[in-house]
Amino acid sequence: MSLNHPLRGVAGHRSGPQARARRAAAAGAALLLAALVAAPSALAWNGNLEVRKVNIGGPAADTFTFKVESGAYGQPNLTLVPATDYTGAPWADKAKPDNPFALVGAPSADGAFVRTGAAPNDALFTGLDSGGQTAAAAPAVRDWRRFRVTETSKPANYTTTAACTIANAASGGAWAGLDQAWGAWTATPTTAGGGEGVETTVRFLPDTVATADRGPWTVICTFTNTYHAPTAPVTPGTPTTPPGSGTSPAGPTTGTTPATPTPPAKPVTPSSTARVGTARAVGTTGCVTATSAIVDVRGRGIVRVTFKLNGKTVRTLTNDNVAGMYRLRVPASSLPVGTSRVTADVRFRRASRAAPKLLAFTLHRCPTRRVARTPSFTG
Repeated sequence: MSLNHPLRGVAGHRSGPQARARRAAAAGAALLLAALVAAPSALAWNGNLEVRKVNIGGPAADTFTFKVESGAYGQPNLTLVPATDYTGAPWADKAKPDNPFALVGAPSADGAFVRTGAAPNDALFTGLDSGGQTAAAAPAVRDWRRFRVTETSKPANYTTTAACTIANAASGGAWAGLDQAWGAWTATPTTAGGGEGVETTVRFLPDTVATADRGPWTVICTFTNTYHAPTAPVTPGTPTTPPGSGTSPAGPTTGTTPATPTPPAKPVTPSSTARVGTARAVGTTGCVTATSAIVDVRGRGIVRVTFKLNGKTVRTLTNDNVAGMYRLRVPASSLPVGTSRVTADVRFRRASRAAPKLLAFTLHRCPTRRVARTPSFTG
């Protein structure tokens, strides 16, 4: 029996390094699994969504409620984003925003915007699944997830406008110039969520792109509500003397003409200064087949429109140039094959008290099909 002990000792000595290697491999796998569980967003494509609220002219304590919904690429229905699907900056007295959530309004588009305290006017959602990792058919290019922000309730006597911008979360760089490879970024007004809202996408780009374009991007959607004070009705005037009676309260009057009744007061109409600035963009859709494509901006209270094509300023208009519209005409030959993004920075009259609005429109130039030529018969 004693002879077996040295053999067992030798066998144990030889297997020691192998056992340690197996234990090290198992420990590494456990650490990797823990990392995946603890920080799933670190390996996913994700972006950020910030909602800002502006209240022009209304009581500062008025509150407005919002919700954020999302849906996978190609799916028609959007659902409320649960708290488990996002992180976020501290909001009110919590670690991240609620969804749905309520905001008061900053006095102007310049802010100041605050997320904490008893009355936040800003909410930041981070770590939202952006999609985009799988290529899709043109012009979508990537399977970006859709997000919809909706103002679900507001006090009486307010009108709402909404506009969004996008910038790289780290560098602050603009999306301009990235449409061709990654798909056009747009923000489209909608009421499909049950109120005034906007539908858009958040973005993330991998380490294969320029350093300033890498990582998550932040979409900022600003909802501007303009307050219109109600006008009290005016009671029409009544005659002081019955028509044709020729009498006054003191009795008959000899040798005088009948008293003339006081005319009714004209109804009071709302002041023209309460007009609200509005703007929307329309234009050429589908493949550009004509010699040029057009983008028209229509609305009220507009004083200036600056057009950019793929991030480059191409025209600024301070007056409408076609039948009350601000029109940009783009020669088809100047468009690259694929998707081009046109933005219109719209500014309104000061009296309208409307915030600037950024509109986006997409043009598509399709590849030219070459018709095969039939060889001529030489025999």
